[in-house]
Amino acid sequence: MPKQLMRYLFTSAAAIFAAAIFYNTLIDNEYVYFIRMPDPEVGKIVPYHVKGISVYITIEQYKFIYWLRFVEIISGALILIGALISKINNNES
Repeated sequence: MPKQLMRYLFTSAAAIFAAAIFYNTLIDNEYVYFIRMPDPEVGKIVPYHVKGISVYITIEQYKFIYWLRFVEIISGALILIGALISKINNNES
């Protein structure tokens, strides 16, 4: 792969990873103030553990958190793969 393309992919993965971590932190800080008992009337039935407490969130919120964590893992893996490829390419030069 050309170096410029690798640099672009690495930078993009790093930016996505940082944005996902930042947004996840914002969500966790918001969820701390959610109810701590299930409330089926508003749909908050899924337990979520945040900062040492358990709160209840909706299924849609849980799906979003699941997707966000998936993005964090994939972008983090791409960062590691990019770093390893860069290290290998620098050792060969």
